[in-house]
Amino acid sequence: GDFDGDRFEPAREPRLVDEGVALYAAMAWDLGPDEGPVLTGWLDDGPVRSATPRPWRGRLCVPRRLRLRPNGDAVDLVQTPVLPADRLGVATPIAGAATVEAASFVLRAAGSGSVRIDDEATGRRLVDIAGDDLDLTVIVDQGCVETFAGCSVTSTVLDLEPGSVVVRVGGDVEATLRSASPMPNPQPDGRAATAP
Repeated sequence: GDFDGDRFEPAREPRLVDEGVALYAAMAWDLGPDEGPVLTGWLDDGPVRSATPRPWRGRLCVPRRLRLRPNGDAVDLVQTPVLPADRLGVATPIAGAATVEAASFVLRAAGSGSVRIDDEATGRRLVDIAGDDLDLTVIVDQGCVETFAGCSVTSTVLDLEPGSVVVRVGGDVEATLRSASPMPNPQPDGRAATAP
């Protein structure tokens, strides 16, 4: 864009930081020149709050490392999830379709083709992405679904049952699935975090 000292004219229409319906009250902080800024925020679980009683109210998204990537005359905001390695299981390659038994898992997929994730218990499609140059990370954590696909990020909170989620991979996509232990948002005294 252009800034004349008084007025800023953007080079293109603004884009959403998160294209889902769950993320709110996002905040970012800078960890220094070697690591750059990290964003986190609350995920609204209002639609499922009454359906499934849970021992918490409000959850945080997975922290996201932010960077700017040149794109012609503009720049794109790229968000990369910061995942705790000690909570991730062994990467298992998948092809075709796989039913996920874990309540929390991470899917990594790259290549040319399609990735679809369905909640068969409700018939709800969680992810439906296809392309010639996919670079996709999907994090499902106790019903929080966060999808990272290039410059597009989507966060939702759903009432998912383990064993009802099916991942389907088509084309020449190489995909790996890692089960994960839940990623809690503890308070300093160990209680589950609550929304302000």
